[in-house]
Amino acid sequence: MKKLMTIMTLCLGMMIMMSSMSFAAGADDAFASMKTAREKLVALMDTADKGTQSVLIKEIGEASAAADKSLDALLADAATPEDVKTKATEAKSVWTEFKQTRDAEVIP
Repeated sequence: MKKLMTIMTLCLGMMIMMSSMSFAAGADDAFASMKTAREKLVALMDTADKGTQSVLIKEIGEASAAADKSLDALLADAATPEDVKTKATEAKSVWTEFKQTRDAEVIP
């Protein structure tokens, strides 16, 4: 649980960092999708209803896929400034660690 809290804190910090990159194409979309995935995860941890859990897990997957797509597009865009690419690469690293912890420890 301590690792999950650390990862969630890092994810929040990453979201704050990404908010400073909002001028870059795709950063807003990635930030919004990550936030949605995190909110759905918190809701998942707060419910015991199996039907609700199934819906939330599906929504988490959709939001995560959207965040991944936005981050990848941001990194692939030649117009993205290098400093933004550096921050996005760091954010993607933290996001990947968050997803691994979420998928291996929280959702099961």
